Amino acid sequence: MKIKPSNDAGCIDVSGRGELHLGVLIEKMRREGSEFCISRPKVINNEMNKNHHEPYNKCFITCYNKNISDIIYELTNREATLISSETAGDDQSNLVFRGSLRGMLGLRHCLNNLSGGTASFHFEEDGFGNKSSENVGQRIGSVMVSNGTGKALNHALAHLRDRGRMMITHGEQVYKGQIIGAAITPSDLYVNCRQGKQLARVWRTTADKNYAMKATFAMSLEQAMTWINDDELIEVTPLNIRLAKRN
Repeated sequence: MKIKPSNDAGCIDVSGRGELHLGVLIEKMRREGSEFCISRPKVINNEMNKNHHEPYNKCFITCYNKNISDIIYELTNREATLISSETAGDDQSNLVFRGSLRGMLGLRHCLNNLSGGTASFHFEEDGFGNKSSENVGQRIGSVMVSNGTGKALNHALAHLRDRGRMMITHGEQVYKGQIIGAAITPSDLYVNCRQGKQLARVWRTTADKNYAMKATFAMSLEQAMTWINDDELIEVTPLNIRLAKRN
């Protein structure tokens, strides 16, 4: 692991072997009481013959045949190439892909989700190759962002659940710019999750609507590091791990 001053004021660059390696350091610092923000990991490139090259990996996957189409679709979106496909017996197949390391960031968690945890896989270094497109490996999808600071209320969250998956629950403290959920819209949504029910001194015959508390989706630190895009940050504190948009 290497640590050096960054070109950005007040920042340092930490180099390590993968998101798990970096996650161990970040988690240790968090438990020691440190508070800081981290950005999406970047791959260290190499310049060969005046052309920019980046490290490539091979990914070896053993999965059930029913998951093959979803896995191939995911790896294709990450600009990886299917090298070989062989039958492994017991309704399983062995797949080998080659692609850029940048495109395979976060692939471990994605494969577990696509296969329901039944796929086994490992990665091997495979030299350098031509640089992939700029957005390869970036999250496909938008987010819901809080437009103010305050306490999240279930009345507002109930109306926002139709627009995506929530990361927060009733009573949590949020601040302006914090990412509170994954949206299903093409662009990011800046929403008010602090709006409570308006109370009036008028008798109404209609019954009040009860809003059920639904489960939120949570991510580990390593998942969050590869889930965020370049315009987003992870705020790490001893008590919380939050996602936010850059100012």
